[in-house]
Amino acid sequence: MIATDLRQKVYELMQEGKSKKEIVDYMVARYGN
Repeated sequence: MIATDLRQKVYELMQEGKSKKEIVDYMVARYGN
């Protein structure tokens, strides 16, 4: 399920110290807006 994967990925990116904007940019690049 995408929502679960998404939440996990956001958590991983946050753990890496990514900013919210970087995470949003990643999601848009990967899944579109």
